[in-house]
Amino acid sequence: MRRILALLLTVAPFVAAAMAALSVRRDFRMVWMALAILAAEGYAARRRRQADAPALPVLTEQERVALDYRITGIPTGPQIMRFYRADLDRRGVLTAAGLAGHSHGAAVRIAGAVVVKQHPETAKGHVFLSLEDETGMSNVIIRPATYRQHKRVLDANAAVVVTGTLQAVDGVISVLAMRLDGLALFVKIAAREWQ
Repeated sequence: MRRILALLLTVAPFVAAAMAALSVRRDFRMVWMALAILAAEGYAARRRRQADAPALPVLTEQERVALDYRITGIPTGPQIMRFYRADLDRRGVLTAAGLAGHSHGAAVRIAGAVVVKQHPETAKGHVFLSLEDETGMSNVIIRPATYRQHKRVLDANAAVVVTGTLQAVDGVISVLAMRLDGLALFVKIAAREWQ
């Protein structure tokens, strides 16, 4: 019975309009008009129930950043390394912006998400990284022997901590890597690789 009533309520507006157009007896039209009104009220009630959906829990800043990376591949808010900065500071790891305060030849440690990894054929086995942290980009040069030693670290991690020597030549700052350690992130990030 309930299914029949639901079906009647669904078709009632159309039947009422058709009866009015065909000049069907007034009492029949009134019954179908009443059903049409009931159908409209039921539809409005269903819409009100749908509007009262349960509230979703508020996302933390870290969860929002993870969602950004999963959906777009880039953050729309804070850069991911910001969440690791307190620990990195305790370990003596500089920011990209902090490299400018050190002189050529200084021993430094930097960390960042691997944004670009380049293996140019003309570089005789050298690998170049662009690391991004919350302050900007830093350039890393990896000699062939160092790359062979730490290739697995680079392949397995989206972010690395690089220990090396600061090179400041002609206004360009880079780090000549001696050691690379993986930094596990809470979200997957893909580096752009260039051969």
